[in-house]
Amino acid sequence: MIVCSCNVISSCKIELVVEELIATDPDVVLTPGMIYRFIGCRPKCGTCLQHVVQLMHEHREALQDIHIPAEKAPEVI
Repeated sequence: MIVCSCNVISSCKIELVVEELIATDPDVVLTPGMIYRFIGCRPKCGTCLQHVVQLMHEHREALQDIHIPAEKAPEVI
């Protein structure tokens, strides 16, 4: 699905960028600006930003549900 029609960015592209950024730094604080910079463009009209934020958070949560590395798992006290 196209998320940003101005730059023709798909939801798949957003998810791949989220995966790349998390692979580089698991503690990264994701922002729409970071996503766009990684892709190499800027938001134009801004209509997509809310959807980009939603996709970022949903995909990050989905990735965490699939696999939590042992070094990142919460410590049980």
